Amino acid sequence: MLAEAGDRPAKVRGVASPEKVHQTNKIAMNAKSMNRMLMIGAALFLGTTGCKQKEKVLDVDTPGGGIEVERDKKSGEVDIKIEDKK
Repeated sequence: MLAEAGDRPAKVRGVASPEKVHQTNKIAMNAKSMNRMLMIGAALFLGTTGCKQKEKVLDVDTPGGGIEVERDKKSGEVDIKIEDKK
């Protein structure tokens, strides 16, 4: 059977319409953008919090207590902790 000049184009199974393709591409772009935003947010969070950048300068344990001195690697701030075991 041949198609007449006034007939609609035949639908081909498995081929999406241009509107459907555009909508699918738009959703995919939104998903990519969302993934990028999550990655940037995670990087900012981890970059600002980070792990403690401290080094132990002195650690003395005695039967009566102990002293611990730590220095922040970034700022140079020194923390002194004294533990009394009485």
